[in-house]
Amino acid sequence: PSSPSSPSSPSSPSSPSSPSSPSSPSSPSLSAPPSAFIPHTSAFGSPSPRPSFTAKPATPTLRLFSTSSTPSTPSTSLSPAPREKLEQVLRSRFFLAPSYGIYGGWRGLFDLGPPLAALEQNVLEVWRRWFVAHDGMLLLSPSHLIPRPVIQASGHLEKFTDVGVRDAGTGTLHRLDHLLENHIAARMAAASPRESGELSALSHALHSMPPHEQFELAQRLGVKSPDTGNELTSPAALNLMYRTDLEPLSHSDALPGTS
Repeated sequence: PSSPSSPSSPSSPSSPSSPSSPSSPSSPSLSAPPSAFIPHTSAFGSPSPRPSFTAKPATPTLRLFSTSSTPSTPSTSLSPAPREKLEQVLRSRFFLAPSYGIYGGWRGLFDLGPPLAALEQNVLEVWRRWFVAHDGMLLLSPSHLIPRPVIQASGHLEKFTDVGVRDAGTGTLHRLDHLLENHIAARMAAASPRESGELSALSHALHSMPPHEQFELAQRLGVKSPDTGNELTSPAALNLMYRTDLEPLSHSDALPGTS
């Protein structure tokens, strides 16, 4: 019998289109910038030049309470803001407010508003992290009141007493040593070398003078109230620590007719 015909070899599938050779890359789209199609290496392996860009540095602009769109040159000198205007801004934006203001308030007592209260907590948290977590110190919360024998033994009763004077017209309280220091410094700026040496000696000996000698020196130099130019009242002891009664009844609360 005739041998069966050998099976025909399977037909080879159609070969896909060969990819383009590296030497002939397909042409890029004309809508893209030319610099985006510059390869890092050419077809022959030699490095191709990278696209060069000329970058213009951005000019930082700092604006504080400014509505102008024109960049302004930052000023190197800052003039002090008037105290009255600064206090008005702080109160209007509730950074702080006088305590018990609806009852007239009391000088020296202020309540911190939300911005300053948050800032205070942030400062305290940084302080705790540094000294407690970083340095390993122990956190304590002692009493804010100190008995008299403690501060007497430490010398605070004797050394923490300054000389205070008041403006004879307005009653504003001033520290006499600060008034003398500022007055002497102003006179030294325009004094002759001889007078400047004498004033410098007075400034160094100022804090060792008793209150009456400080007041006599202020009268001799013609020191006046810095705000109004009024005369100053007689000196009085100005203690930086305040007395607090811990008893249920203080001497001022005693009933009439009792001792």
